[in-house]
Amino acid sequence: MISLLISLYKNDSPSFFRTALWSTTVEQSVYPSEVILVVDGPISDELHGIIIEFTGISSTLGIPFIVHHLKENMGLANALNKGITLCNYDWVMRMDSDDISLPTRVSNSLSTISQLDKNVAMFGYSYDIFEIDFHKVYARRTCPPIVDKALVSNYVRTPINHPTIVFNKNFVTSVGGYPSHIGRFEDWGLT
Repeated sequence: MISLLISLYKNDSPSFFRTALWSTTVEQSVYPSEVILVVDGPISDELHGIIIEFTGISSTLGIPFIVHHLKENMGLANALNKGITLCNYDWVMRMDSDDISLPTRVSNSLSTISQLDKNVAMFGYSYDIFEIDFHKVYARRTCPPIVDKALVSNYVRTPINHPTIVFNKNFVTSVGGYPSHIGRFEDWGLT
């Protein structure tokens, strides 16, 4: 069982958001156990329409789609921390509203979880980077299979990346969740 956590705010692209939701639900070989969407403040009617659309799609697929609206924009870290409290499962897949998942993301994540040492708190995968057309990849980001404190100090960028990260909810909660004081570098706060 695994939760999918996404945050959405007013400046997110409706087309990317729709594609992200589609790729993590309809196109998956195995569906997530639930989708938790935190709406970080007021959003456009178009984004709201996509939420309504996917409420119906997820119902048809049998995937609980839990939407929580924050009255005002609190920032990504705070929205994610709220979302973590809403997740009903120990393992959480995280992504942004413009990230696209391969059809095996959920099944691969569940397989990895079943083989993990009990001391592992998070893992992720390599991923491709594109600008607008996701068929035109311009870079591949390879992440280390194991991350420890010594390795983190050698990285210019965080060795964990939200488009692929899967984390243990209890671990993230125990370290205080995503720190909001580091701005757009929220993934660093988990290392």
